[in-house]
Amino acid sequence: GPFQRPYDACADRLSGPYDAFIRGATPGTAGDFVSCICPARARDLPRVSKIGDTSQWIGELQHMLAAHLRYHINDLGVGTWGVYTADTRSAVRRFQSDNRIRSTGTVDAGTWSALQHAGC
Repeated sequence: GPFQRPYDACADRLSGPYDAFIRGATPGTAGDFVSCICPARARDLPRVSKIGDTSQWIGELQHMLAAHLRYHINDLGVGTWGVYTADTRSAVRRFQSDNRIRSTGTVDAGTWSALQHAGC
């Protein structure tokens, strides 16, 4: 439904499907990038490291990396949104390397914080 501010939709977004995202309600705001990663506290976000893990946060991670920061995730599509795939991990490693973070492929508080800095 309509919300006063874009981040007000995060509770609904995070209880919804992995491939959901927040979009503005008017033609002028429909293309604005909104990620629930942005208002979150990095230390409260989940650690992501295991291929095959699924969550709305992984969907948000993929949206941030692929749609906003333009890190290509080859296997992203129907059935892989919200799944920590090998290609998602590769994109995380590239992001980490580009941002002088040890390139482990694990998304921890430091990587979440760097994502917030780069994309929010």
